Amino acid sequence: MVISWVLLGRGFDWVVSWDSLRISQMAEELEQMLRRCVLTDEEAKDVLLKGRDAYQEVAECQMSIIGKVFGEKSVNHSGIKSFASNLWPYVKNLKVVEIGINMFQFIFSNEKDMNRVLSGRPWIYDNMFLVLVPWKEGVEQDEGAFTKT
Repeated sequence: MVISWVLLGRGFDWVVSWDSLRISQMAEELEQMLRRCVLTDEEAKDVLLKGRDAYQEVAECQMSIIGKVFGEKSVNHSGIKSFASNLWPYVKNLKVVEIGINMFQFIFSNEKDMNRVLSGRPWIYDNMFLVLVPWKEGVEQDEGAFTKT
């Protein structure tokens, strides 16, 4: 980096910006890879959340829908987020979290919006079915939960 600064002079700011952008992209890629990791039952029993943190997480999950896209293509987070924003413009403060390959958690700020989205199904994303189910503990591992529309 120092050599680049000496050689490029005024171009140093551009090199730093490029490096920061690349680091940000790498961080996002790493985050996506880590989200695809699933703990075994043996590993999960060793995970301990503080009471308050666990309570907040469960409360947030209870206000969410799990969506799974069925199709040949892999779906990306930004595409699903854009899809949800365009199709459900009435939903305020929607958070979309990628929780697995072609699986997303849609977190709502109120139950009315969540129920409205659930009642509007079936949903099609990029010519693939998007099956939505209300969150319940373990639903993301339950393949049978996504066979009913």
